[in-house]
Amino acid sequence: DSRAQPSPRERTNERSNANDRRPSTNMSHESSCLAQTSSSAAAGFFVGTLAGGLGAMWDRVPAVMQNRSLPALAKTAGVMGSTGGVLAAIGAAYSGAKCASAGIRGEDDIWNGVVGALAAGQIFGVRGRSVGLGLGCGATLAVVSATLDARGLGGDLRGSNGLFEDNSTPPRVYHPYKSSAARVNGE
Repeated sequence: DSRAQPSPRERTNERSNANDRRPSTNMSHESSCLAQTSSSAAAGFFVGTLAGGLGAMWDRVPAVMQNRSLPALAKTAGVMGSTGGVLAAIGAAYSGAKCASAGIRGEDDIWNGVVGALAAGQIFGVRGRSVGLGLGCGATLAVVSATLDARGLGGDLRGSNGLFEDNSTPPRVYHPYKSSAARVNGE
């Protein structure tokens, strides 16, 4: 057979194109939106809890409480939970609005990320009890989201057309390591 075999990247593209041709149902879109939103909320809570713990360790626990363990621990847990809750809400608002926008509009483009970022910015406004803060944070996040999506960096940094797979850097060559016992035995 004189026909050339497709490269692994071409096979991956063929599979993703075949997946794009499948008819979609609203039920699968709704369940994937729910999965994305809950996953983003969980990731936001995890990162927020870690950030809250670090913040409480360095800054938020008053010096009076540092000598007594139980009040300091309760205060630290409160800061961790509060920060985790805020970042969970931001992640859920972004993913939920982005996915809802894609479902309503029927397109997957940078505007879905902008809608998600505007929604996520409103969490800051609610927390700070300021409409202006929410609009400012939403606009800032929207610019960042649109920039990342326009540059092709919004999804996977290592995927095709991503940040690290531009073929401008030659692949790393690995040389097998020979232990001292293998050198002594002449292997």
